[in-house]
Amino acid sequence: MKAARILFACAVLMSASPFTGIAKPSDPAPAGYAAQRAGDPWRVTSITPPAKSDELPTAVIHFANGRSFRPRLYDPAVIGQLPSTRSAPFLAVGGSDCIECDMTARSIYVGDPTKWPLWPGMTKSLWFAPYPSRNYSQTTRKLMSWSRLFVGRCIGSDQPALVSFAAVRETKSWRGTVDWIQSEGDHLSAHSASTGTPDAPSLAAVLGTVKSGSCREVSAQVTDEGDIG
Repeated sequence: MKAARILFACAVLMSASPFTGIAKPSDPAPAGYAAQRAGDPWRVTSITPPAKSDELPTAVIHFANGRSFRPRLYDPAVIGQLPSTRSAPFLAVGGSDCIECDMTARSIYVGDPTKWPLWPGMTKSLWFAPYPSRNYSQTTRKLMSWSRLFVGRCIGSDQPALVSFAAVRETKSWRGTVDWIQSEGDHLSAHSASTGTPDAPSLAAVLGTVKSGSCREVSAQVTDEGDIG
């Protein structure tokens, strides 16, 4: 029975990771980044981890207003929030939806915590991006893929956003993508493009907003992985 539960969890869910908890004190919220302020009813106050004997993702995120919800992710970490005209701001959560997958499968999910998917594996219905990371070949020690995540006023707009840059080493070059998401009142507006596409955010421009203090970068995890390509 125990083996069957583990197989079921892996079939519908993505990876365990040492990154757990709320935003680090070294990663302050930039200007315009919603919530996490004293007195905010939707400020995240704590995360209750699942029992050690529980093989399903039952961690619970608690808010200052007494509300709580289960993100159906393993080792959830609250990245931050985007403003919304609904009752609750959109919540960005890092986590994985499989109990035994590789750490590189960890992702960032964004959605309304009051309308979060009710079942494990349904988190794919949310906007998601790779968790910021640098992944190296176990054999050659070459950098094989990387991703970087930025939050705040990062793309020349008054609206806070989450921006993800990612690249994978191919045979003779790198293939890069950029994904970004903003709050548009009561809904999220998501975009995706290849790196260098006109009108898409550039890494250099986003790094400029980090330097100005309106945007911050989320710390990356470093992993080993098998060779790619």
